[in-house]
Amino acid sequence: MEKNIKTVLIIDDEEDLLNLLTINLEREGYRVLTADTGEKGLTLAREMTPDLIVLDVILPEMGGWEVCRRLKEYSSTKEIPVFFLTAKKSVEDEMMGISLAASDYITKPFDMDELRSKIKNFLFPRKDAIKKILIVEDDLSIQKLLSAICTREGFSTLVSNDGLEGINMATKELPDLILLDVMLPKINGWEVCRRIKENPETRGIPIIFLTVKRNHKDRLLGISLGAVDYITKPFNIDEVIRSINKQLQTH
Repeated sequence: MEKNIKTVLIIDDEEDLLNLLTINLEREGYRVLTADTGEKGLTLAREMTPDLIVLDVILPEMGGWEVCRRLKEYSSTKEIPVFFLTAKKSVEDEMMGISLAASDYITKPFDMDELRSKIKNFLFPRKDAIKKILIVEDDLSIQKLLSAICTREGFSTLVSNDGLEGINMATKELPDLILLDVMLPKINGWEVCRRIKENPETRGIPIIFLTVKRNHKDRLLGISLGAVDYITKPFNIDEVIRSINKQLQTH
């Protein structure tokens, strides 16, 4: 295997899709390996140790969840980044993928240019300054999902489980943006936002509320405290990403 050529393994049982992905990725200069079952994909991954794996969930013989689980168990394959590419598009499915340590979760139908861009950015990360996002959230599953989303978008992440720690981390780390829950241990999100905006060193950090509190008065309170956006749970992942990118571009 040539050292300068990155290898991508595609595991999917749709022949037309395998051909389409192979043509497009080879055009980008990658070496492409393909497998049409989970078992074949697992064997190829162990034998060839590709630089990245694109993995479907619904597969013959062994499903994608199990393939990913086994990949992460073996010392020779556990560090290989896995991109799920699947028709399973519920939030629960995406959280399953993230819990299995997948690096990205892309739903079908997908945009080929976006997929190529994601693979390129992952295998050849940008060298410009990486934006830092602080996540203040006590629900560990949501915390993990948000962290994974931010990481795959190219941001570095900091996480806090309670309001007081969130204030301390914001003051110490001076993140570029804060994702903030309202219902938190020790100090609630309203007070966290208030204190951050009172501190001259942190008041310029944009804050996005992510919360189950959805009535109009709560939204007005969040904005009045200086938040730049207010997104309610259950949230749309694309909406969160759009809001993050918008605020980082304007602050």
